[in-house]
Amino acid sequence: MCMRASFMSSPNTRLELIVPVEYQGGGITDRPIEGFHRLFNLTQHRRDQWPRSRCYFMFVTPYGQRVTYGSGDIGGFYIGNIGLGGSWKIRASSPALSLRLLVNLPTTNEPYPFDEGLSVTAQASLSWRHGNLFFYHGLGYTWYESDKRYIDVKTGRFSFMTAIEYAMTRNFSIVLNSIAASPTADYPELEDYIVEVSVGLKKRLKTSTVEFDLIENLLYYDNSPDFGLQLSIKTPVNW
Repeated sequence: MCMRASFMSSPNTRLELIVPVEYQGGGITDRPIEGFHRLFNLTQHRRDQWPRSRCYFMFVTPYGQRVTYGSGDIGGFYIGNIGLGGSWKIRASSPALSLRLLVNLPTTNEPYPFDEGLSVTAQASLSWRHGNLFFYHGLGYTWYESDKRYIDVKTGRFSFMTAIEYAMTRNFSIVLNSIAASPTADYPELEDYIVEVSVGLKKRLKTSTVEFDLIENLLYYDNSPDFGLQLSIKTPVNW
């Protein structure tokens, strides 16, 4: 879960605060995911070799030592790295252009090996409209401080996002979103590109917007979520 507050400091600038609250656990979706993969003849990619509904993290150090963490080591609720940022709208009319800078502070209380240090992200986004179709594109670069996990994690990585929203009615839309990112580390299972696709529904209520997404990775299975569900609620507040 991610709590985000955005403050419009001027018509073209926003300040934002992001506080992620995380729960790490085994979950209950292993069987449905395996059934989905069998239905569409997709590989299980060794998923069925691990016990269901459990949480595991395993890696091999540069010295060949295999380190495994179970649910008792890494399960539970945690606060992630708090993000502070701001965005600047360069052009408001279509195509709209914005720039964003986000700094994630090393505030997480997650246990090793998930604790991460400072990171800085710069992003540029472009959006435009053609009839009932809305198009969104984004390009970003993130810099990470030195790694703490004894894995050769890259100090920088690029990311790209593109999305298409189709407004079926004035208050209801279908959204197709794709994300690609450069490899995370020079390490087996993490050295491939990340490619994810999500299909979502967006409903505009009187004062809020509700979005629901189904997420599936494509092409590379080791370094991105195999399957995911996402729910977000956006509500404006007048001070």
